[in-house]
Amino acid sequence: MSHIVETIVSHLVGRLLRRAAGYAAIVIALLVALYHFSIAGTIALEATYGVLTARLLIGGIYAVIAVLVLLTLWVTRRKPSPESQRVAAFLSSPQNMQVAALLEAAMIGFMAGKKTSVR
Repeated sequence: MSHIVETIVSHLVGRLLRRAAGYAAIVIALLVALYHFSIAGTIALEATYGVLTARLLIGGIYAVIAVLVLLTLWVTRRKPSPESQRVAAFLSSPQNMQVAALLEAAMIGFMAGKKTSVR
């Protein structure tokens, strides 16, 4: 039985490591591409606007991208649901916490007392 579990775990971990290596390769390739696009853009802008203005434009573009990503993450963050706020308010009372603990203990006892079929 432990051999089966070991095989399953090693298969899942191996798959996870392969996927992680693939994602790492993608991120590295994207960073290299971003670097080269930035250099090409800087060279093109330097010819038209000068060195200082070109660098300021490239820095400004990256700053705008960073702010947009930050705003997107902030807007799409997970907000607590009204139900979880009600549960938190309910459990803030010690008396209600005791009732919840008693119910939990009863449920655990019920689950432990259930007969399971052995195959």
